[in-house]
Amino acid sequence: MLVNIPFIQTKIAEIATEELRDRLGVPVRISNVDIEWFNRLVIEGLYLEDQDGKVLFRANHLAAGVDVLPLLEGRFVFNTVRLFGPEVYLSKKTATSPLNLQFVIDAFARKDTTPKPKPKIDLRFNTILIRQGHFRYDVEDAPTTPGKFNAKHVDVHNLSAKISLRALKNDSINAQIKKMSLEESVGFSLDKLSFSVVGNRDSIHLQDFEIHLPQTSLRIPEAKVDLTQVDTLNASLVDKAPVALKIAPSRVCLKDISAFVPAFRNFTDSIELSARADGLINHINLENLTLKYGKKMLLVGKMDLRGITRPEDAFVVGQVNKMYITTVGLSDLLNNFSKDRVVLPPALVKLGTINFTGEISGFFNHLIAYGKLSTAIGSIQTDLIFGHDKKNQVAAFLKGRVRTEELNVTDLLKANNPLGKAKCYIEIDASRPVGGHFAGKIQANVQRFDFKGYTYRDIQLDGNFRRNAFDGRILLNDPNGVLSANGIFENQGAASRFDFQASVKHFRPDRLHLLEKYEEPDISFAMKANFTGNTIDNLAGSIQVDSLDFRTEPDSFFLKKFQVEAAGHAMERNLQISSDIVNGEIKGAYSFATLIPSLLKTFESYLPALVHVAPSKQEIKDNNFTLLLTIENTEALSQTLKLPFSVLHPARITGSYDNHYNSRLISLGFD
Repeated sequence: MLVNIPFIQTKIAEIATEELRDRLGVPVRISNVDIEWFNRLVIEGLYLEDQDGKVLFRANHLAAGVDVLPLLEGRFVFNTVRLFGPEVYLSKKTATSPLNLQFVIDAFARKDTTPKPKPKIDLRFNTILIRQGHFRYDVEDAPTTPGKFNAKHVDVHNLSAKISLRALKNDSINAQIKKMSLEESVGFSLDKLSFSVVGNRDSIHLQDFEIHLPQTSLRIPEAKVDLTQVDTLNASLVDKAPVALKIAPSRVCLKDISAFVPAFRNFTDSIELSARADGLINHINLENLTLKYGKKMLLVGKMDLRGITRPEDAFVVGQVNKMYITTVGLSDLLNNFSKDRVVLPPALVKLGTINFTGEISGFFNHLIAYGKLSTAIGSIQTDLIFGHDKKNQVAAFLKGRVRTEELNVTDLLKANNPLGKAKCYIEIDASRPVGGHFAGKIQANVQRFDFKGYTYRDIQLDGNFRRNAFDGRILLNDPNGVLSANGIFENQGAASRFDFQASVKHFRPDRLHLLEKYEEPDISFAMKANFTGNTIDNLAGSIQVDSLDFRTEPDSFFLKKFQVEAAGHAMERNLQISSDIVNGEIKGAYSFATLIPSLLKTFESYLPALVHVAPSKQEIKDNNFTLLLTIENTEALSQTLKLPFSVLHPARITGSYDNHYNSRLISLGFD
């Protein structure tokens, strides 16, 4: 029992301290050494610095199991270790600098083959027990990322583990993590990790893998890797080593990994997961993949993934055998990605449970996807190609076809809305350059569209689109109206541009349930428009209607031309009207949006008993203008349109108005 004598214990501590100090060349301190029985060494207050004088390692309590026989040779062979309150601080000055632990590794590394005396300390741990550990790693010049895990700034605390290492050789391993838990400073918490692994030259066998996070429980009962066809653990491993694993029904809460993916920070619900995989690492088959979100969502499918280690050559074939999501599930899913409450639009709620089946296949830069989407209002089929083309600076592209069955779009809106059923076929070819926006070509055939109880068929639409702009045409050939229009529509705020022309032939609004005032109306005209602006008060350009032929059962009229031209801005605006019936111009400052309120306010000062204008927050803009209008005979127009008045002789209207002074002057004359 000599080892229990304080003098002997002190000598042992001095020998160990001196051995470590001489080998490492840095300060090493051991506060106290105690030996329990003949095979356990207990060290209190172990302290080790790095070569910059900073703390590298320290522990309040370290107990190590010692083999007895080597003690007789003056050597310490440790087989187990117990660490209470260990602290490890690893660092690099830059990403390419050596680790501050490197000098320790070098000190214990064999630098040549010259026979040397056996070291007095031999670390060969079979069992490791850690309680309340702290581990830090920093690359000193790397930026920090608050709230997100950063592999260059790791800070693990409350680390506890029980590890059994039954065998560890160059060609075999037999180990078990009975339990491990830890917390990371950015918010990640590992409640439990456990598994056992047995491996040799022929195989690696993982059993009873379990990981528990605050709201996650993932279990893999068994996983195997067959190494019989692998000569060395190099790149051939991924192509020659068959893998098989099974994910037992597990519960996953994405919020638990929000430290790595901040977008999951609000995802508090759990998703059930199970799957089975086999094949080679570089050609894996994922079978029976099941994702379940309570009774609100279900996905059942499989996937074949080839070349995963070479993303540029990777090929995927995926199949969705069954997928559905309820509107409640969709709402909850969206809310799990948002810190603010998301309310689904009523139209989306009315889609009911959404079902999908389909496949996706191809290289990651050129994927082909087709499937069928079914809802309460009908079904949609897709056949699309999407991907990217780095060689030609294309960040993303999308092309393909979308076909719908007859959709009950009326069910998406409130009762008594004017819509009915709709059916269409769409082809699209679009791309987005690197740093740019999507642009491309679209062709659509609206095979059916119900509006106010009338069914329109075969509406053709095609053209080119880019951000905030469309250049194309629309064609409708219906027994009750033929419409052909083409042009450019560009939305740029006040600088918006409209340049188009249209032709309408034999438009019968009564049969289309649009207008019932006239008996058997038949309308034809041509129109050209070229103007800029986005409100009635900033329009600049012209609108021209030619050959307006308006026929009803008893009457008709024909207007050869009607043109409106607007120019100028602010105080110098000019509006000209020229036609067979009305001609004239308005000059000055005027705002159509506030003209009526201005006139009413003026009339109120003269006729307060008859006109009263309620207070309004609307800004009354300048209305200071002169006007000159001439009106020709309107008898045919008035009779056809059933107007309550007719002008039988040419009339001339002149006047001026200034809302600042409430002054107006109107004169009317007849020839």
